[in-house]
Amino acid sequence: MTEISHKIDYTQFKTHAVPCCVCGSEKHEFFCTKDGMDYVTCCQCSHVYIRNQVSETDLLSIYSSRKSHHNLNDKLKWDFSRMKAKLYYDKLLKRIGKYVDQGPLLDIGCSNGSFARAALDGGWDALGLELEESSVATAKAHGVKVIQGELHSQSFPDNHFHAVTMWNLFEHLSEPNATLKEIYRILKPGGVCAMCVPNIRSIGWWMLGPDWHSVEPQIHLNLFSTKTLSLLVRSNGFHVRHQVTLDIKPATISAWIKGKSSRKTSNHAASVAGLAQKSPAKMRLLFGLRQITNPPLILTHSGEDIFCTIQKPKDKTKRNPFDKKLRCSRLVM
Repeated sequence: MTEISHKIDYTQFKTHAVPCCVCGSEKHEFFCTKDGMDYVTCCQCSHVYIRNQVSETDLLSIYSSRKSHHNLNDKLKWDFSRMKAKLYYDKLLKRIGKYVDQGPLLDIGCSNGSFARAALDGGWDALGLELEESSVATAKAHGVKVIQGELHSQSFPDNHFHAVTMWNLFEHLSEPNATLKEIYRILKPGGVCAMCVPNIRSIGWWMLGPDWHSVEPQIHLNLFSTKTLSLLVRSNGFHVRHQVTLDIKPATISAWIKGKSSRKTSNHAASVAGLAQKSPAKMRLLFGLRQITNPPLILTHSGEDIFCTIQKPKDKTKRNPFDKKLRCSRLVM
């Protein structure tokens, strides 16, 4: 399988120091370094982030022109397969449907459009939003309504969408607060936003440290924990309805077994897609094993991914009982 690198030559761009996006503090300590770039941890709230970042304009330019692994043949076959819809997308849509009726759904950073396609098939009025030109073309070829561009330039109406989704996107953003504020504006009262981000307090980080595949300073500007993600979304007016950590990736286990001397960061998504094409039976077994491994990861908040569903209040004058204590469901997605 052809591998497409995430590496970006940032030397051609100017960088500027940014404060912590969660609490606004400028006080920080060194966390780790990788590919010549440093992550820091906030001394006030413990959020982990890249302090010296390129401008939002330059980031938009980078993501609009790059070509990612999402449009490789094996990845496309897996993403648009009925197996992935049944094992993954349908469960995500069911979770969203627990809190809001079907209606307009916006998938920000929709990539090749496979989740938006599943949402359309499931009865949602789904719209994709994507920067990468090649991914936009792929999504349209699969019958997905998609706009090429970024969220803030679209001028969507107030209180319009029933749901907004961001799968493995939020960690890429240089201005996550601005994005949450815009999502709050375009969601109807009671509407939900569902997202997935890497968990920096996960077993993946514990096993591999900076060699963990989600430590990618070129593209992952913020590395959240369950604590810092919930602090950030609450500060922007949302209630946390559901938050859970899931999964230990096969690529993580493989890298840990090989040992530090032979580790190489692999593309987990591309590896899974390749396995799905070569052996559907092994793929079903892999998802079956998740039923065993995920419960302890949920209890210890140490899964490699954080799945979080947040809600715009229906009535600002009423306190949401779900926000007093986060519910970590035992439902294994």
